[in-house]
Amino acid sequence: MSVLDFLSGGKIQEIEQNVSSSFTKVKQDTDALYQWVSFLYQQNKQLSDENAALRRLTEEQKLAVNELKVIVTHVPKSAAEIKQIVDAHYSFEPVISRIRHIEQKLELLEMRQKPSPLVEHHASVQTVQQASSHPAPIQHAPVHIPVEKGSSLREKLMRKIARNSKEYVKNLVMGLVHKYSRIGALQLREMIVEEQGLCSKSSFYRILEEMEDENKLNVVSDGKHTIYVAAQH
Repeated sequence: MSVLDFLSGGKIQEIEQNVSSSFTKVKQDTDALYQWVSFLYQQNKQLSDENAALRRLTEEQKLAVNELKVIVTHVPKSAAEIKQIVDAHYSFEPVISRIRHIEQKLELLEMRQKPSPLVEHHASVQTVQQASSHPAPIQHAPVHIPVEKGSSLREKLMRKIARNSKEYVKNLVMGLVHKYSRIGALQLREMIVEEQGLCSKSSFYRILEEMEDENKLNVVSDGKHTIYVAAQH
């Protein structure tokens, strides 16, 4: 077959069509491959982000577990320990209140101080006059509060345990009030203080006062005894 016969037979056009079709298929395959690569890249990135988030969550859970271990070691395991914690909580309140009162008085004195020598002289004269007209107050020995050495985490945990121990007693009181509908203060004291020994009498009555202030309990007096009922909200 001559070249002219080949060209006249439409072979070139057929070749062009075959080449164009091949390139189209290659382009389609390339586009599909690119889409798969992009999809796999996004999947890999998403998995990497999720893996990093899981690692952070694991570290947070480890810290939480360690904190729980510390809490468990300090959780009161008997009624006597709960009583000791609740009583200790209330025993420090007068001392803390007195310290805050002294701090307020010091702040007030600092605010009244003036840089003028005349005012300072006038203030000193007033102080001498007041001292001569009023007896000197009794000097109390400084109150020493033993502080156990430890980390701030331990102190926070101990405060949290004390608060939870007090809330435990409050919840027990509420449970008894709901159970009997009406119950006397003496009956509550007998059950909580004398039978279970969860706190002292003074701490018990402080807890009842707090529950009254928090509108958790209502007082109904029969003339002789104090009766408690659950507050209606």
